[in-house]
Amino acid sequence: MRKITIILLLLIMISGCNNITYNTPSSKVSKFFSNYQDLNKNIINELNLAIEKNKDKSNFEKETYKQLLIKQYKNLEYKIKNEEIKNNDAYVDVEIEVYDYEKENYYSKKYFLNNLKLFNIKVNENIEENKKYKNYKLSKLKKTKKRKKYNITLQLKKENNIWKLLNLKKEDLKKIHGFTQ
Repeated sequence: MRKITIILLLLIMISGCNNITYNTPSSKVSKFFSNYQDLNKNIINELNLAIEKNKDKSNFEKETYKQLLIKQYKNLEYKIKNEEIKNNDAYVDVEIEVYDYEKENYYSKKYFLNNLKLFNIKVNENIEENKKYKNYKLSKLKKTKKRKKYNITLQLKKENNIWKLLNLKKEDLKKIHGFTQ
């Protein structure tokens, strides 16, 4: 009987500790990034909505950007650096590493502009609207292996004893997507 009591107490303590462990600011942030890596259906739904809103892109471009971001999410790496709690507010510093799509955008444009003749493009033509440029840029983005680290501070608020992540800043979302300097 004594052994059963000890085992039951241990189980209660372990399950109680798990509830505490999963309701920390760092655990919420970790879950947030895991949702990206695991391609959580809510993340994919938000991605689909954002891509569909972009009316100036062709279906091919939309699908390519979707695949690029899915690749980004799957390969996102993160490391929680610090957690600071002040009453019902918390700040979690995270270092993320993502594909550096912004740098690839820059180099693609630079190469394209320096080689207009190679692509049979006129000097005064708007390359942002040029299909050859768009296809070239997308092909380079698909091939990129360059990665970049960013630091992000996520804010959480405790409501009814549960930590909730506040909305991301637009700049932080760009960092997760790899489209910012």
